Amino acid sequence: LKADLESPPEGVIIEAYLDNSKGPLATVLLRAGQLSLGQIVGTPTASGKIRGFFDFRGQAMAQALPSLPVVVLGLSSVPQVGEKLKAFASETEAGAYVQKKEKKKDAATVVFAEEGKKMLNFILKADVSGSLEAIEQVLTVLPQDKIFLRLIEKGVGEINESDVKLAQASQALIIGFRVKT
Repeated sequence: LKADLESPPEGVIIEAYLDNSKGPLATVLLRAGQLSLGQIVGTPTASGKIRGFFDFRGQAMAQALPSLPVVVLGLSSVPQVGEKLKAFASETEAGAYVQKKEKKKDAATVVFAEEGKKMLNFILKADVSGSLEAIEQVLTVLPQDKIFLRLIEKGVGEINESDVKLAQASQALIIGFRVKT
């Protein structure tokens, strides 16, 4: 297998999580090009200027090459697993890419529960986005004959005060997987 190092950097997010001291981190697998410190990158849900790279052992790196998984530091928020990462010439271009995708994502879906069924609202928080997706997938396939499950909010990171206030307002349970409160 060969990769074009001269083409614009493009890769895929294979894991993402929120670190307490470093902020949003994403493990990226590049398909083409090379990423270096200071480059501006974006995904459909996050953008930022690369402040650091780490390999699987936690060692700092100067640049990322194709087929080498690296942890990227410097994104504005935690991206979703499977999103494509692209490099941009300026922060405004990267921000426009993120905002364009967010508008499509913000179209809310209205859920109607059948009469006679009880609705259980819940908020889901996990340590990494891979765990979050897996738990969400399992919850969607549970039989909902007597109780209808409604996901109010989901996210990566610790359970915070805003999650508790949202749970109180919507009478929801908070489900946390390997997170602190």
